[in-house]
Amino acid sequence: MAADPNFEKHLHELEKSLGIPEGFIERLRDEDDWSFVIKAHALLEAAISQLLAHELGKPQLEGVFARLDMTAAFGKLTFGEVLDVVDKPKRRFIRALGEIRNDFAHQISNAGMKLDVYLAGMDKQKRKAKHEALDLIFATVESIKVHGVQRTPLEFFLAAPKIIIAASLGLVLVDIHGRTSVAKVSQDMRRSADALFTEFFMTSLGARKSVPGTLGSLAAAPTEDGQSAGPDEGNGGSGGPAAEG
Repeated sequence: MAADPNFEKHLHELEKSLGIPEGFIERLRDEDDWSFVIKAHALLEAAISQLLAHELGKPQLEGVFARLDMTAAFGKLTFGEVLDVVDKPKRRFIRALGEIRNDFAHQISNAGMKLDVYLAGMDKQKRKAKHEALDLIFATVESIKVHGVQRTPLEFFLAAPKIIIAASLGLVLVDIHGRTSVAKVSQDMRRSADALFTEFFMTSLGARKSVPGTLGSLAAAPTEDGQSAGPDEGNGGSGGPAAEG
């Protein structure tokens, strides 16, 4: 898919609507994993507060919603569910990211923690559950071809968790932006925005092949059984992921 020349315009409109500095979302890709999780969750907190106030037609309530816990019994996500503005997959994503955020922020030993290391410390069942909640991109795909090597979505997620979480975050934010936009963008425009966010995060994050845990090292990353698949010799280990339908 070719890059949309208006992508930056779409991105900056979203940032403006959320009241955050221009370039904030794009710069998330350059953050270390710990900072990325903390800032991504803070961004969702603000976006959900704005969404709830907009849905009720009471923008003055945004500050009230901002003081509510995200996942408490009477928190933001409960309101989002009752008002039918945050669907179940997105609620699962937000809850799962919030759990990681709490572990990163409240345990001093986790300061500077990398996501792949954090996930490796879980048992197999918990890792699977985290993947199912945080992967809104490849969760329904049987396999992903990276550098000529077939990997399961779970293996891809465990090797490059920030890429998947960032792309999923983009889809959640696009949906919120569509719901809070004064113009109430059409379904076609929202699908186009979804594609833009997916392309942006998957290509711009994955292009940095020298960074451990990104696409460049994915092909050689251990599989779930601990075996290394090795890079594809035909393309020299270059190129991005291609989902196999």
